[in-house]
Amino acid sequence: MVITGVKKLLFFFSALIFLVYPLHSRAERPHVTEDLGTTEPGKFELEIGTQFENLGGSEEKAVINEYALITGIYNRVELNVIVPFQLHNSENDHEGLGDMHFLLKSRFLDEGDYTPAIGALFEVFVPSGDEEKDLGSGHTDYVAKVLFEKNIGKLMLDINGGYSFIKEGVDKFFYAASAHYALFDRFHIVSELVGEADHKAKNEDPLFIMGGFQAHFTCETFMDIGMRFGLTKDSPDYTLAIGITIPLN
Repeated sequence: MVITGVKKLLFFFSALIFLVYPLHSRAERPHVTEDLGTTEPGKFELEIGTQFENLGGSEEKAVINEYALITGIYNRVELNVIVPFQLHNSENDHEGLGDMHFLLKSRFLDEGDYTPAIGALFEVFVPSGDEEKDLGSGHTDYVAKVLFEKNIGKLMLDINGGYSFIKEGVDKFFYAASAHYALFDRFHIVSELVGEADHKAKNEDPLFIMGGFQAHFTCETFMDIGMRFGLTKDSPDYTLAIGITIPLN
């Protein structure tokens, strides 16, 4: 199949980025993997993104917009406010606000010559989405992650490991690894592997790979495109993510 062939190419693409020579910048969109860059105190950024998901089968699709306001609240400490909005879902035909989440990220150890930077984040999901319309979970969830980052020339590697504390349901373990390579000053290629594990799950755990790029207009303003492919039956078949990041001051 064409999709299977593309997945194999993305595996090769991901491996190539991890092995190529080396970015002293942030991983950012379209990654799910968190980087350890933090916005300067008093500065604000806006991220606007759209996801086109194929949930399985030609007729099962979803379109989700996401808006993120990012600000530095202290040296090495950053606050993100993320607002998702579902525009279309062929399974239920519902539109509306999803569960908002608030993310606090801190880098508490800078990288050394042979050691990675280390940090952590704490994220809270609030039940702002309508549970009856499948736009939200109906309860507050919490996520904690440990972050590692290492720069090697133009290559930046990030690894995340975390755990979600779900009020109603089974807690989950998250893991992610990403590579970000500055091919040119204004054109960067990206890849990642992201998954979650639930020891009580009856189905396969979600797992996907992503390949994409960033096109920089300035040092801080860029657009991004990423293509994700699910590797298990419990993952969306594929997701196209498109977005833009803009400094506000």
